[in-house]
Amino acid sequence: MADGTLKVGQITNSAGSGNITIGSGVTLQNNVPAFLATSSSTSLANGTHTTLINGTEDLDTNSLYDTSTGIFTVTSSTTGYYFFYAAMGTAVITANRISINIFKNTTRTLTCETQSDTSGYPAPNVSGVIPLLTNGDYVYVQGYQNSGGTIALSGELNKNFFGGYKIGA
Repeated sequence: MADGTLKVGQITNSAGSGNITIGSGVTLQNNVPAFLATSSSTSLANGTHTTLINGTEDLDTNSLYDTSTGIFTVTSSTTGYYFFYAAMGTAVITANRISINIFKNTTRTLTCETQSDTSGYPAPNVSGVIPLLTNGDYVYVQGYQNSGGTIALSGELNKNFFGGYKIGA
């Protein structure tokens, strides 16, 4: 390391995995668990908050996302702070209000609402940090619309997804 560059293939702590503390307390972390689910097939009834179930996992490092319920559940070994993101794209809709919400347990934590007076293809999205999640806490997404009838979500994967990753202990 004569020129100040250290080149290695892998660094682990004494236990063989986990975070490594360097010098004055700088911690390296690899942002897992992480997941991304796409391909929502949910329809939204008029005036009803509906849990969005993205049934195709593109990534799920710790098998914490349930494709049958749309719920991400934290275990004792995955406790921490998380960044979550979600989007919901509809088929054509004329609605006064459409929204997407991320819930921690039963509390709406993050929300994005769009107002619309004309037919279109709205795709609201929401993202942010969820306060400390501990063993048994769960996170899920709900959508809402008030067009006057039931609408289908778009089949486009880039409009319907839910994902997240750990950002700190």
